[in-house]
Amino acid sequence: MDLAIQNVLSSASIREAHGHFYALRGLFPIDRAALVNIIERAWFSLGYRVVSVNSWWVDSWCDDDPSDQDYLFYYVTPAPVSNPDGLRVFSADLLVDAMLAWYQLWYGGVNGFGVTEYNFAKICLGDTGVAMGGGAGRVAAYMKLLQP
Repeated sequence: MDLAIQNVLSSASIREAHGHFYALRGLFPIDRAALVNIIERAWFSLGYRVVSVNSWWVDSWCDDDPSDQDYLFYYVTPAPVSNPDGLRVFSADLLVDAMLAWYQLWYGGVNGFGVTEYNFAKICLGDTGVAMGGGAGRVAAYMKLLQP
């Protein structure tokens, strides 16, 4: 692993590391477009590792459009992400699940990314979606990432 990437990923602040991600994205072995994927909604969590939100913050850049307000939800996975396309989202909370169903219907899932062999994944949601889910605190408490 590149030393610069190791330094970023082991920094004291997750938020600081996220900010450095944009500055260092050219150092990853694959281009950034390959990191972004749609994470689909799952109907149940059986057979997956269930991961809770580690932290979240307002991030105008998480969808590369600084003109609007978005929310970034950061997950620390128990094992390295081996298949970012296999990640799913799930919620047993009715309001948050309705928000996830809305994203699934209109966009095919939520905007997220994970990097192969790293222990994190991120989900970017717009302010309208987060409001539909009951606010950022509720979404963070009930939106679970499912790792195969």
